[in-house]
Amino acid sequence: MDEPEVPEAFKACSRNACKSAAVATLDCNYMARRVTLEDLQPDSEPDHFHLCVDHLKRFRPPMGWQIEDVRTVSGPIEIVIQPARASA
Repeated sequence: MDEPEVPEAFKACSRNACKSAAVATLDCNYMARRVTLEDLQPDSEPDHFHLCVDHLKRFRPPMGWQIEDVRTVSGPIEIVIQPARASA
């Protein structure tokens, strides 16, 4: 699998022990129960999570949260985040 283009300023994935390059930022608004998928942000705000392609593909927001994709930079891999499923 081809790796996505790494931005000039390398930022590692926020997941523990992951050394892959982050490709997007998740901004979590806990009060609004919303996750916003953004282009990779240079800052390290407490509610921002920088994720690599693999972790972004597996990300599932909490039940009942909205997802908003405002990315302007598209990579070679289209990422579609699915909402969490109700537990049986």
